[in-house]
Amino acid sequence: MAGEDEWKVKMHERGRPRKWMKVLLAVDPETLEILAEITTT
Repeated sequence: MAGEDEWKVKMHERGRPRKWMKVLLAVDPETLEILAEITTT
């Protein structure tokens, strides 16, 4: 059994490299205001 990504690669004979991004947020718990944001690749 294959997952969705593996099935797409088999059906369409191509795929794109997987790229993970991490988003880090600093949030004020009282106001729920976003104080800072960092995105990593």
